[in-house]
Amino acid sequence: VREALTFFESALEEGLPPRVYDLNPEAAASVQVWTDAMWEPSQEEPARVAFVVRFPAEGVSGEPRWVFGARNTPECLMRRFVRRKNYIGQLELLAAVAVYYSVPELRGRRVLHWIDNTGVISALTKGYSRAPDSVRILHVFKAFCLGLGVSIWFQWVPSKANIADLPSRSEFALLRRFGASEVPLVFPEFEAWDGPVGRVLASGRAAWGRLWGRGQKRGR
Repeated sequence: VREALTFFESALEEGLPPRVYDLNPEAAASVQVWTDAMWEPSQEEPARVAFVVRFPAEGVSGEPRWVFGARNTPECLMRRFVRRKNYIGQLELLAAVAVYYSVPELRGRRVLHWIDNTGVISALTKGYSRAPDSVRILHVFKAFCLGLGVSIWFQWVPSKANIADLPSRSEFALLRRFGASEVPLVFPEFEAWDGPVGRVLASGRAAWGRLWGRGQKRGR
């Protein structure tokens, strides 16, 4: 409860952005996002997170654009998690956060975000988890997305149909066939996990422009 109240205090002090709706049909088209994590306690392979993003075609003759990112989770980050037998939930949350840090074109867009873990979807939807390390990731995620002005709908997808499962296991052949380009996967700053969320919200606002600093335009 204390952390939740601190979240709102910090976010309100920074100043919440007004919600801006773009009525342009091309802007209204949803971007599709898939995220996934890989962690096998019985293997020596490092924990790994990945995402795949599909931007809709633009114009009459345009083609959809695919990007993806994947990265091993460093040990220094793993040590920030509460010691437990299974870390897949925290890693799935981390993957869901990382895609918005890594793909600046998601700013201000409507996103259909596919995840194959129902527990993670529930946490992301409610913004709450009983695990303290998950709560920190959720607070960073919610604050950063407020700064980006992104609207997200989370949806479950079976693991075998989750295309992000491929880069999380270093399999890229299908993505290459789609013409997908790889972008660096960016983790949120470790210091942000413990700092005021207002700073995270401000970093989302400043990362790719001041969203609510721009004037209202005709047709918006």
